[in-house]
Amino acid sequence: MIMYKKRRALLLDMLHEMYPEVERGVVVFFAGFEDSRYIFRQESSFYYFTGINEPGAVTCLYWDGREELFLPKYSRAREQWATTASLGGHSFDMKSLGKPCQSYYMKPFFYEDEYENVIKDLKDYLGKQGLLLTLLDQSNDSYFFPIHRFENLFSCMSLIAEQVADISPMVASLRRKKDDHELELLSQAIEVTKKAHLAVAQTIKPDMYEYELQAEIERVFTKQHAQIAFPSIVAAGKNSTVLHYMDRDKKLQKGDLVVVDIGAQVGLYCADMTRTYPVSGLFTDRQQKVYDIVLELQTYIASRAKPGSFLQNSAVPERSLHHMAEQFLEERGLKQYFVHGIGHFLGLDVHDVGDLGIPLGVGDVITIEPGLYFPKENIGVRIEDVFVITHEGCKKL
Repeated sequence: MIMYKKRRALLLDMLHEMYPEVERGVVVFFAGFEDSRYIFRQESSFYYFTGINEPGAVTCLYWDGREELFLPKYSRAREQWATTASLGGHSFDMKSLGKPCQSYYMKPFFYEDEYENVIKDLKDYLGKQGLLLTLLDQSNDSYFFPIHRFENLFSCMSLIAEQVADISPMVASLRRKKDDHELELLSQAIEVTKKAHLAVAQTIKPDMYEYELQAEIERVFTKQHAQIAFPSIVAAGKNSTVLHYMDRDKKLQKGDLVVVDIGAQVGLYCADMTRTYPVSGLFTDRQQKVYDIVLELQTYIASRAKPGSFLQNSAVPERSLHHMAEQFLEERGLKQYFVHGIGHFLGLDVHDVGDLGIPLGVGDVITIEPGLYFPKENIGVRIEDVFVITHEGCKKL
């Protein structure tokens, strides 16, 4: 758990430097919530700084160096209903959030009495001059519940706007650069995803259904003790031209292409890899031509990705990988058939946090995923791989 403590210490050092006039400050992170319909998935920034996979918790990092973990109190014996995380080895002082919640799990609503202890502690420490810092990026939908909880906390504490600060840009900058441990987990997720793609390549044939390929993919994930990083995209024929197609109910026909866009999740770190397969085992001449252009484009962009370039930045198109891709395709009369970005950041989230306006740096992990889509021809081709930016350029993971 030393790694997580170092991350917290680094964050506080950066904040002390940014707010030298502040004498009392507290960083607050909120854990994710359970939902009986889905496997619990911890809120990524909470996990990044704590390594704790317990739902409903609140972490407070105080200016004076104290680290407190507030855990929900339950009205039912939780161990009879749910698996709880091991909290051994952590340096937090552990306290209960407040009065018992109504069940064996916390619901994503804010009842003041269930949070009364953390409210009291924060009030006592901050007074009328302290600063409360948290994640308030309204453009990031993964922060919806943390923002909702914070707004209620803010109201209960009667704070004024000047006592609140958004630290999501700083957190995003820290999460962008992956350390060796993160790269290892990403590599493991990628290896599992590669095995699933190999299974697809060996299984695919005419008259199968898309959902049968999905089942084979997710069988491999489960057998490798991994989870899905996002709903698997298996899109055949005309569906291959729909970027986030999810129905998976079409029968594969001879002559079809199948876009398989999948990712395993290992230790909460996500892979994201796409391949395009011919159902009949061989591409038609037209399909091969489109495929070759997409593959050539990916190779070209990978050769241009390096520190100082951008994933997408219209202010400096000569250094923007997306604009380079558009220029490549425009020269071939194909720009209008490329309808999405050239890639995205990857890490704890499939579309990981990161400011596109900040140049790529060593340790950034990105996807490069060119694609061409021709709905009238039922041809969609996308190829996607994961790369880490290095001092020399980039390396395919």
